[in-house]
Amino acid sequence: MVEPKGRFPYAASTTANSITAYSIGARGDLTRASSAPVSTGTAPWLLAIDPAGKFLYAADSQSSSLSEYAIDHTSGRLGATSCLDLESRTPIAPIRIDAIQQVRPRAHA
Repeated sequence: MVEPKGRFPYAASTTANSITAYSIGARGDLTRASSAPVSTGTAPWLLAIDPAGKFLYAADSQSSSLSEYAIDHTSGRLGATSCLDLESRTPIAPIRIDAIQQVRPRAHA
């Protein structure tokens, strides 16, 4: 998933329960945008970024939670802002959902 300006791609790791932020260099080279990946719930699977590029949302397939991360517009680093438990529909912390770009789910085998 790449933010709208095309500078910062993000990759979720379902085995490490994390999201890693990268930056794209002038020659197209990728470097980590932060020294360590951001921790998530169990098995982050689907990422979405709001159209303004201010927030990244991660749906966790094993913990049934939706997390929101603020995107630093200069460095691409992520800062956790809130989490929602989708099974109980109760916020673990306050959450705000802005308009999200529609993302097509991947087909499972």
